[in-house]
Amino acid sequence: GSEATLPQRMKRFRGFFSSEIEPTLPSEPVSLSEVQRFRGYIASEDETVQRLLFIRDRNTQML
Repeated sequence: GSEATLPQRMKRFRGFFSSEIEPTLPSEPVSLSEVQRFRGYIASEDETVQRLLFIRDRNTQML
């Protein structure tokens, strides 16, 4: 079910932050807070991860 796919999503999510957002930190100050919030959410709630996945998709279109 969803529990099996969640770790895979978080893995892809971490890869996205490593490859896409970190290199753009100097020109994207907002991304830094996004990463910090994201790392906090990973340790707290799965529902918030779902929200961040939505934010990630929105940011991808903007990038």
